[in-house]
Amino acid sequence: MRLQNRWRTAVTLLLLLVLAACGGGEGAGDVEATGSESVGDILPTPITGAKVWPTRANAASLTPDILIIVPSSMLTAVDLNGLPNQAALPNARYALALYGDTAPIGIFDFMTDMGELTAVLDTTNAPDQLPLTLPEALAAGLQLPGWRPDSLPRLILVVVDEEAPVAEEMMALATTAVAQYMRLYIWQREASADWAEVAEVGNGRVLLLPDNQTPGILGNSLASLVAEALMETAP
Repeated sequence: MRLQNRWRTAVTLLLLLVLAACGGGEGAGDVEATGSESVGDILPTPITGAKVWPTRANAASLTPDILIIVPSSMLTAVDLNGLPNQAALPNARYALALYGDTAPIGIFDFMTDMGELTAVLDTTNAPDQLPLTLPEALAAGLQLPGWRPDSLPRLILVVVDEEAPVAEEMMALATTAVAQYMRLYIWQREASADWAEVAEVGNGRVLLLPDNQTPGILGNSLASLVAEALMETAP
């Protein structure tokens, strides 16, 4: 009889321990999405080196249209020569929008010959050429006639000089870009939640410019960003 009582007691204690464990652990490992993640939590990623290019077969199937928007004072012919050529991306085309108040300034439609694009930097402003703001350059770039209807992917790379504030128009322009199946990437020197929000609306993100601004550095970084964006958007 005592053995039976001890056995019942042991079983009862075991059941109580199991129930306590189940009750105490309820919800302990659950993590709910609060939706509190803000744009300010998006950390810009520095470009530290060359990214992996798509394979030759994948590159041949891509038809990227790439618009580069950059202050004219920051871009050199060496930088443009660092962009992927037709051997690497046989179907790629580049357009260029130079903004600011330093010659040359203007919007240059898509070209397949990198020599043509490089020659743009050797041109001089027309007498009636007015300085372009960044929103004006982006707005004009979105309306370029050279965008191909079947281009894939469509990329816009915007370089923001200094710690520039975000103009009100940029958010609407980013929305327009996405409506036209484009992705908007933004480069800047300092992390900014406002610019990160513009990039997020533009289905892209913000990256930090390299500290070293010697000739060619921007071009190498552009090439790395093009490779990274292509890997993100390639089918």
